[in-house]
Amino acid sequence: MMRRNVLAVCAMAGSLAAPALAKDLAASLPGNWVVDKVAAVEAMAPPSYKSATPEKRKEMLAEILKTMPDMVIAFTATTASMTSGTDAPQVATYKVTRQDKGTVWVDLVPQVSGGGTAPAEKFSLEFVDADTVKMLKEGDPAALLLKRSK
Repeated sequence: MMRRNVLAVCAMAGSLAAPALAKDLAASLPGNWVVDKVAAVEAMAPPSYKSATPEKRKEMLAEILKTMPDMVIAFTATTASMTSGTDAPQVATYKVTRQDKGTVWVDLVPQVSGGGTAPAEKFSLEFVDADTVKMLKEGDPAALLLKRSK
């Protein structure tokens, strides 16, 4: 009898939690996201960096970070713009193509000066938590780690 009550409570709790898991992640995307530069360097590092001693890696990372500008990706409901240092923002429109409980897939279409049309680029945006997203371009080996800007 006790086991049956415990199972019933667990079943009820699970059914109440299901709508919370079905949250529209695309609605959580708008805002400013800062690229984690350390994670980006380590994900895209050349073999010389990966084979270096921890002390040498630390030195190399410090040198790279000195020259690497901050990168911010600002999402609205329909656009994404990436700003790097003092460069003009790179703007793209995006369309959500699908999503599951933890990932949103989008097609980004970069805006081209002169009115041309660029091909869509496919990305997945995996929500690690509410303030962290792994952004991976289809076909690229490494993801960018984005942290929500406060």
